[in-house]
Formats: sequence, C-alpha cells, structure tokens
Amino acid sequence: PASNQNVVRPRPTPPSASRKKLGLSLVSECDHFGEFEARSRNFIVNFVALETLIKNLGCKKCGGVVNIEEVEGERNGLASKFCIMCTSCHHDFSVWTSDKCTGRPNMFETNIRLFYGLRCIGRGLDSGKVLCALLNLPPPSTARGKYTDLLHESIETVAKGSMAAAAKEAVELNLNEPNTDLSIAFDGSWQKRGFRSKNGYATITNLDTGKVLDTEVLTKFCSGCSKLPKLPPKDNAKKIQHERNCVKNYEGASGGMEGVGAVTMFNRSIAEKGVRYMEMLGDGDSKAFERVKSAQPYGPTFDIRKIECVGHVEKRMGTRLRNLKQKMKGIKLSDDKPLGGAHRLTDKRIDQLQSYYGKAIRDNSGDLQGMRRAVWATYCHSRSTDEKPEHQLCPEGPNSWCKYNIAKHEGTLSSFQHKNSLPEPVVEAIRPVYKALVAPDLLRKCLHGKTQNVNESFNNVVWTRVPKGTFVGKKTLEIGVWDSVLTFNDGNKGRLHTLQQLGVRDLGKFTVRALHRLDLERLRKAEKAAEDMTKDARVKKRRQMLAEEEDLNEDYCPGGF
Repeated sequence: PASNQNVVRPRPTPPSASRKKLGLSLVSECDHFGEFEARSRNFIVNFVALETLIKNLGCKKCGGVVNIEEVEGERNGLASKFCIMCTSCHHDFSVWTSDKCTGRPNMFETNIRLFYGLRCIGRGLDSGKVLCALLNLPPPSTARGKYTDLLHESIETVAKGSMAAAAKEAVELNLNEPNTDLSIAFDGSWQKRGFRSKNGYATITNLDTGKVLDTEVLTKFCSGCSKLPKLPPKDNAKKIQHERNCVKNYEGASGGMEGVGAVTMFNRSIAEKGVRYMEMLGDGDSKAFERVKSAQPYGPTFDIRKIECVGHVEKRMGTRLRNLKQKMKGIKLSDDKPLGGAHRLTDKRIDQLQSYYGKAIRDNSGDLQGMRRAVWATYCHSRSTDEKPEHQLCPEGPNSWCKYNIAKHEGTLSSFQHKNSLPEPVVEAIRPVYKALVAPDLLRKCLHGKTQNVNESFNNVVWTRVPKGTFVGKKTLEIGVWDSVLTFNDGNKGRLHTLQQLGVRDLGKFTVRALHRLDLERLRKAEKAAEDMTKDARVKKRRQMLAEEEDLNEDYCPGGF
C-alpha cells in the first residue's frame, strides 16, 4: 500500500561475533554439553556437621556407634583421607575426599581444579593460600612446578587442537582460490606497556570466522639464566643442562617481538595447518609485514598482500584533524577566526567526522568508487547551508542518513533547516586531509571492511588471565594465552576438554552447568552490544563526554586567575 512506502523498517541486527564463533543458540546444557560425563558434585562441608551426621548412623556390621576422623599424614593439598570406625567392633572404612587424576596416581582432581581455576582468573598459588585460609580449608598443595607442568602440557594440547579446527573451518568458508589461501589479521601485545617488556606474544586470527588460528609467545627472560653466574666455574654439567631447557626464545628490542612472532607463525602454517596466509591485516605502523615479506615463507613467487584495518584508518582522520588544529593554533583563517573554537572544528566535531569517515568505508566494502564517493559526501554534507545545500553525493530516499535528502523525499524541504554546518574557511582548511585519506591506494586496502577488533578483543581476554601488573614466566604466560584461545574460539566448553586432558574423569554437574551459563551470559551481552540502539547510545555518550571535556578545557586558562 502507498501509505507504507515511506516507512523506514529497522534492519535486522546481525549476529554478534561471539554467536558466530560459538554457533550456540540459547539452548539447554544437555544440547550443548551433553557429550560430557557430569554426575559428581562437590560441596564444602563443615567437619563438625559431618561428624554429627556420621554419629547418628549405625555400624553396618554390629549397629554400634561410628566415628569419623581425618587420617593423620595422609592429606594432599585439598584432598583428605577420612576413616570411619565403629567404636564397638572396630570395623573401619576409609575414603579420599577427591578422585585421583586418570593416569596420574599422585595427583588429585580437587588440587588440579584449584590450580587451573586460579590461573583462569589470573591468580597463582599465593592467592590460593589466601582463598583457602578465608574459606577455612586446608592449604593448597605446594607442588607448584608439578601442577604448572601438567597444566601447561594439557592446555597446549587442547589449544592447538582448537586452532587446528579453526583453520579447517576457515578453509571450508574461504572463497579464495585455492581455499587454503586465507586472509588473516595479525597483532602483537606486550605484558608491560612500552617497549621494555620482557614478555609478549603475537596472534593470527581469521578474517572470516574471527577465530584464533595461531599464537606465539616470546620472552627475553629465563629464571635459570639469572642463576648461572652464581654457579661455580667448574659446574659445566648444570650449564649444559640449562642450555637444553632454557625458555628464552627472543633477544633484542621488545618492539621486534611482533615481527619475529609473525615470521615464526607464517613459516609453520603449511606444515601445521595446511594453509597459507595470503592477505595480512595489521597496524598501519606495524613492521611485522615487512619482516614477513623479507622472509618469503612461501617462496619468492608468492605475493603476500598488506591490507589495512578499517578502525586504524578511521582513526587517521581524527589524528590528522587534531594535528592540523594544533598546528594552526593562533592562526586566523580568511574569516578572521581560528580553526578551532565554538561552532568550528571542536574535538566533538572531529570525533563525528572521524566516525562518518569510518562508516563510509564500512558501508561500501568491495566498492572503491562508492567508498570514495561516500567519503566526499560526508565532506560536502558538513559544509552545506540553507543558502548553498551540497547533498548531491549523499544517499537518497527514506533510508538515507542525510536528513536533507529524507526531507526532499518526503516533500518537506520548505521547512528544513541546516544545523551545525561548518564555516566555509574551516571546510577549506581541512580539505587536504580529506584528499589524502580518499587516495585510491589507501582505500583499496580497506575494501575488505574488516578491523583488528577481534585481535584486540583477544588481547583483553589474555590480560585478564595474566595481569599486566604481575610479572610471570613463559610457561605461565603460555597457559594464559592458550586458555584464552580455548574460550575465545569455543567458549567455556574448551575448558571441559582441558579438564579431561588433565585426567578428570567426571567433570561434575556444577562445573558443566556453570560453564554453560557463562557461555549463555557471554552471548546475551554480545547480542545486546551488537544492537544498533546500544551502539548509538555508546556513540552518543562518548560524544557528550568529549563535548564536556572540551568545555572544561576552554574554561581553563593557566595563569589566568
């Protein structure tokens, strides 16, 4: 019907990145976690209450009163051995409070669960001691090295399996020819800010699936190396043994870890995953791409292409406009006014122009000319006035972002008024910035419309497992990175596979249920964040904060009071 022609229907919200990765609808835990055995349950029980309960039970042989005691000297961390004995016939029965790990007769499930749980929340044995103390539990096992080695070995196996499965999925979804040539995003991160960090890692994610395909941890530190100078000069055996076990795998400036990590992962992609990385998306200032190009991991005839992160390219608009504003501070334009100031090029307006530039790129993925036209449309739109409207490049129709063209479509131009137009001298001053940022060579690298957001999101996950304020060794960092790979690619279901690899026979009802609920909560939050209304609210709040900050900056005058 004609009455519905002008109705603007909201676009369906695309699925969130988490839903794409997990492929999980809001289903029951039986559907999602049904493959795992989960019958057992653990409880924290007050021993006095347990003792009272046992005393009210009779001996199964003579019916006499029974007592329960902890067997002295048999405790192993959180695992205790209890003995029930009849006071009349002295019949006794003993049981451990925890099962032992399959294939590991000296390791108890409850201890490895605690150790793994602490690492999942970015804590170690010292925090475990405090936790147990406040819960009135026995202190945890002090066999830190033994549990670190076991967890490191097990989680590495599961994480590498997850990344191999992610590579296989990427090949199946890939439209390149051949489909084993993948487009990837690369990023590096350091435990300490700046380029003085002793630890860092690099990550490769697939642009189509958003899953982690590979990761490499690098470190300049080895605790064993620091002890070598203290050894006697004749103690060569220990020095030779240390050389075989040294964990240091990088030397040089910390900033170079990115490049070394990239080359390492490119070099093993065919052997380990059967794929080649054809396109590499990275930071605009990253030297990793040049290192990879020089290394020629796939031979001299294979061309690895550099593509740009749309998010980083978008930020160039804001950076260049702010630099221009700072450079022209104190200089008057043709209207005898400065570039900045009220109703001119404010920080809030720069943020808007940057956002419009990024949207123009994203909305025209795969269309270079459409991308350039859309960028110039935002430029002309910002200078339009009632006397001189310039909306010929803006989209037309009821779904246009341009309110002038919407009014034109609805036949209400006579009452339309332009608001917040930039003065002509300001627009002319920023024109060179636009000319530089619509260069075909630059925008051609953005045709994919992708960002490094996935990698940056992964980095956030890692540094919750390994807090930046606490220095750790290479093994602990690798445990944090690999656990992040599991939950990032597969959700908390990956942690259940790790527990199985550790030798936990029955994963437990509470464990399976809780991890499933965490995945559901992750999906709900991701779906809410993906909604257009939520995004608009975040953008509006950010712009409001910028405006308030700029007002404060204008009011502040050093030495003016």
